[in-house]
Amino acid sequence: MKKTMVFVLLLAMLSMMMLAQAEGATHMNSEIVEIPAAYTAQAEQPGEVVRFDYKTSAEDKYAYVYLPYGSSDQQQYDILYVMHGGGGSQGSLFGGAGQSNDIKNAIDHLIENGEMKPMIIVRL
Repeated sequence: MKKTMVFVLLLAMLSMMMLAQAEGATHMNSEIVEIPAAYTAQAEQPGEVVRFDYKTSAEDKYAYVYLPYGSSDQQQYDILYVMHGGGGSQGSLFGGAGQSNDIKNAIDHLIENGEMKPMIIVRL
């Protein structure tokens, strides 16, 4: 149930971001669009989830970072930071490094089909 709720919230957030990017958009569309079932399968051009380790003054920490398919150090990307709540963890959005789930697959399809700009997503 918790995974489904996170999935629905993420897709709603991504839908709002895509609508806001539309040229000439003057208002947000409140229509809810069902995500195609095929979007839960692996995309032909899947992105990658990697672990990023970092140090703070108090402790060592890590984040999982989604990189879009074919990402390059030479290209600039928008970055979406997603914080987990109480009882959550860095792995509760995408799983771990190298893993795939319905949320990651949906993001891959949205980017692959041009429905969302390629972006980096950081799960803290």
